[in-house]
Amino acid sequence: MPFRKFNSVEMDLLFAVLTQVKDKGNSLVVLPFERLKNISSYSPTANKRFVADVYSVADKLLSLRFGRTSKSGLTIERFVLFTKFAVIAENTDKPRLEVQVFDEAIPLLNDLTHWVRFNYSDFVKLKSTYAKTMFRLLKQYRTTGLAVYKIDDFYELLSIPKSYRYNQANLDARVLKPIKTELSPLFRGLTVRKIHSSKRGHPIKEIQFIFKPEHKKSEDIKRNPDFMLHNQTFNLIHNLDLSAEERRKQVIKLFSDFNEDYLELERKGALPEWAKLEDSNSDYIQYGHDDDEVITDFENVDLEKFVTDFEKSQSIDVETFNVTADYHNKNVRKIREENEEALKQSLDNVIVKVYDKWVELFGVDNAEDSEQIVKSLINFVKRSGGETVLEVLNSIKSDATIIKKTFDTKARLSYLNNRLLLAVRKK
Repeated sequence: MPFRKFNSVEMDLLFAVLTQVKDKGNSLVVLPFERLKNISSYSPTANKRFVADVYSVADKLLSLRFGRTSKSGLTIERFVLFTKFAVIAENTDKPRLEVQVFDEAIPLLNDLTHWVRFNYSDFVKLKSTYAKTMFRLLKQYRTTGLAVYKIDDFYELLSIPKSYRYNQANLDARVLKPIKTELSPLFRGLTVRKIHSSKRGHPIKEIQFIFKPEHKKSEDIKRNPDFMLHNQTFNLIHNLDLSAEERRKQVIKLFSDFNEDYLELERKGALPEWAKLEDSNSDYIQYGHDDDEVITDFENVDLEKFVTDFEKSQSIDVETFNVTADYHNKNVRKIREENEEALKQSLDNVIVKVYDKWVELFGVDNAEDSEQIVKSLINFVKRSGGETVLEVLNSIKSDATIIKKTFDTKARLSYLNNRLLLAVRKK
């Protein structure tokens, strides 16, 4: 649902209201001004200004088209979102907003708020309306890490002015840049790609958003502010799609959002290591999708500390991501035998050695994972050489237990790929 003409403040107010009426059915919901201001992080304190902004939200809601259309297009239904949207701020010591949802709009309301309800604190910190809209849209793909929009659909969803549509400089500077800079802390490894048509002039035919998928239950976890700041800062300063200047500007804003003064901490020499911008990318390479290689966005971090922070702040039993050693010992031989012929046919004995080393370090979860591992290891050996792959596997032996305990097969392969590319680069 595109929210045409809503500015950033109005979007915050609207979704503050929507998150409060969710699951209330068609009951009357009373929202005191102070509560609504706190939820939406509303800055101006004067009630007169606040009332004007809320009325503006109400007026713009009336201009939106809510409804349903049958597949044949012969049955069309239109309705309002609220049967009541009343601002009561006169002759009362309890100024408030009273709202009531229209019965037919309840399913639509649930859809609108589903992807914001656990992330509203992130949503209100975004300044660009384009970033706010893409945040809501990308959250629908949070477990897949890939969202692709045909260019006309993209323009429509974001209500992009026609003047931007035919001027790529405007599209880049005023739409894609704020999306990329503001959402990079929230979507790890976020990359925005413009795919061009082969037609005359090579116009853009679609926009792709690629990022690291989230765990399915991650939104249901109570989030620790310290962990959030650490995690979002890491996402930001290691996103190579941003310039050094963009990263610095955004990390300063990010610290401010968490009531921290980055520049003051920097001046005092009190910045934590994970927040320092200098040489932040010396041991990190970010990659997107490639048909022949895995997705590489595994972070080269202090793994022991990462797991400790992860367990404390998110209360996830990381053992659920790990198949026990007993399981591996029982199944590795069988899986190995199933793939022995393919291994020998693919390359020479070095592949078998590399595969053996992988199994020694990480084990194999199942036959399906084994196929993915074999294919990736063959590609790695072809590209980097068997000796280099073995050297890198031996060099990460000390971290193997933590890597296996915390990450799945895809992330382990991504980590190995990253280390291989770094090793080749240094040579």
